[in-house]
Amino acid sequence: MRVSDTLTPDRVVVLESNAGLSKHAILRQLAELLAAPAHSDADVLLERLVAREDLQSTGIGQGVAVPHTSIPSLNQQLAALLIVPSGVAFEAIDGQPVNLIMGVLGPSAAAGSHLKFLARVSRLFRNTATRRALLDSLNGGQALQQLQLAEGPGDA
Repeated sequence: MRVSDTLTPDRVVVLESNAGLSKHAILRQLAELLAAPAHSDADVLLERLVAREDLQSTGIGQGVAVPHTSIPSLNQQLAALLIVPSGVAFEAIDGQPVNLIMGVLGPSAAAGSHLKFLARVSRLFRNTATRRALLDSLNGGQALQQLQLAEGPGDA
């Protein structure tokens, strides 16, 4: 499964400003974007994402964070992407603000495939050109197209 296959245009959001944004606000927005497709409650998802962040920040460096958790009721990976060109503090491992925040939910029963998917996300965002194209996107639809181009065709 390609990373872009786990997204829909309404779950890719370009935020014009970082005014009032905090790590917690970002996690809340991801939980709200993912609640309906996960058939879950946004508060429950937020609690799980915060619990994961309390273990260690999912800010992986180079302006990227991948907050993630698993939930029992899922049978497939789901994702939402927030793009914050001006950056937001996220306690990333390199100490820099993050601009690309990919929230990922995976099925609890498939921990191995969830970890493989997270590795795929990390590889995709390691590419400087991909990160730049996403940051230059004017809206969620354009950003999703950029991800699809970066991944290429097929069932990677």
